[in-house]
Amino acid sequence: LILSNVTVNDSIQNDSIQKSVSRGGYLFNWDENFITFKFHTNEVFSLTPHQFEYRLVGLDDKWISNGNSNTIRFSNLAHGNYQLEVRATNTYGTQSDILKIPFTIKTPFWLAIWFYVLIAVISLFLIVLYIKYREKVLKKQKVVLENIVEERTKEVINEKNIANQLREKAEEQKEILEQKQQEITDSINYAKRIQDAILPSNESVALHIPNSFILYLPKDIVAGDFYWMHPFVNGNESDKVLFAAADCTGHGVPGAMVSVVCNNALNRAVREFNLTDTGKLLDKTRELVVEQFEKGHHLITQTKSTIKDGMDISICYLDKKAKKMIWSGANNPLWIVRNEELIEIKGDRQPVGKHDPITPFTSHSVDLLKGDVVYIFTDGYADQFGGDKGKKFKTSSLRKLILTIHKMGIDEQKMFLLDTFNKWKGEYEQLDDVCVIGVSL
Repeated sequence: LILSNVTVNDSIQNDSIQKSVSRGGYLFNWDENFITFKFHTNEVFSLTPHQFEYRLVGLDDKWISNGNSNTIRFSNLAHGNYQLEVRATNTYGTQSDILKIPFTIKTPFWLAIWFYVLIAVISLFLIVLYIKYREKVLKKQKVVLENIVEERTKEVINEKNIANQLREKAEEQKEILEQKQQEITDSINYAKRIQDAILPSNESVALHIPNSFILYLPKDIVAGDFYWMHPFVNGNESDKVLFAAADCTGHGVPGAMVSVVCNNALNRAVREFNLTDTGKLLDKTRELVVEQFEKGHHLITQTKSTIKDGMDISICYLDKKAKKMIWSGANNPLWIVRNEELIEIKGDRQPVGKHDPITPFTSHSVDLLKGDVVYIFTDGYADQFGGDKGKKFKTSSLRKLILTIHKMGIDEQKMFLLDTFNKWKGEYEQLDDVCVIGVSL
C-alpha cells in the first residue's frame, strides 16, 4: 500500500512524500485542517477493486471501512498529534501491511501558554502604570488643596461666611481623595485576581497531592510568594507530581510581577524542555528568569539593575507510587518528619536569579516511608516579629512546632499553624508573605 499524494485545503503538497515521512511526519499550520490522503497498491492486476480501511489515532482508535475508495478526507481537524493508519484487502482476502502516516496540526497562537502569560504580564504592567499615574495626580491635587486652604484662611480669618465656604470646599476635596484611593485599591484587587489565576486551584491540589495543606498568607493584597504544581497525568491517575513553595524578590505589586515571570519560567522549563530532575529544572528556570529580566527589567523595577531579582524556592518531584522524591532548594530547605525526628536537607546557597558564582543546583534523591510528613516553606513564617518581646519567631521555633503537630490531621496542622502565627503576630504588622506546604504520606 503506497501513499500517492496529500492535498491540504485543495492544494496538493509538492514535497517528497517519503522525505516528509522520514522527517517524522507532516507538519501543518492550525488553519491547514482540511486534508485528503490518496493511496494506490503495487498489484498489477486485480479482479475487483480493493477494499480500504483506516483509523486516525489521536481522534478515534476504531477501524473505519472506506469501501473501494482509495481517497480518505478529513475536515476541520483540531490541533494536535495524529497518526493515520491504512490497510487494503484484495479480492483474495489478502490484507496489506498497515501504512502509518504521522502528522501534526500546530496549536493556534492564541491558545499557546506564552500568549496567556503575555496578556497577564501586560495587564499587570498597565495596572502598575495606572496606579503610579493616579498617585501622582493625587499628590498634585493634595498640594493644590493645601495651598488653597492656607491662602483662603489668611484672607477670611474674620469672615464667617467665607470660612464656611472654604470648609465645604475642603470636604468636597476629601471625598475626591477617598474616591481616588478606592480606585487604587480596586486596581490592586484586580491585580490579585490575575495573580490568583496562576496559582493551582484547591481542587487540583487535592486531586494530585492528597493529604496535603497549603498555608498561604500574602503580606499585601498581592504577594511575592507563590506556590506551584505540575502533575504528570497518566489516564485518570497522576502518580508523579512537581510542587514548590517560592519566595520572589519583594512583596506587594513588584513582588507579584516577579512571581509571574518566575512562575512562567518554571512552566516553560517543564513543558518546553521536559525537565523533571529538580536540579536541572532550577538551572533552566534560572536561565529563563535572568534572560527575561535582562530583556525587560523595566517591567519589574524602576532601577537600572536587576541583579537581585529572582526567587528562593524549595521544589519536589514526588513519585507517589514508588514513594521516592527528588528535591532541590535555592536558599530554602526540605524538612521530613520520620519516627518523631525532623530530617533537614539544606538547599544550595544561591537564588534562582543572578548570582556570583553560579553553580548547578543539587538534586537530592529521597526514599520515603509510610507515615513520613514532608514540609517545604518560605522564610515569612519564621521571620515574623511578635510575642511579648517583639522578636522573630525563628526557624528553631518553627521546627519545634512542626514536631508537635506532625501527627495531627493535615487540615488540623494548617489551622494550628495559622492560629499560632496570628497569636504570635498579635498587633505587629505582618513582615513578609507566608507560604508553608505540608504533605503526609
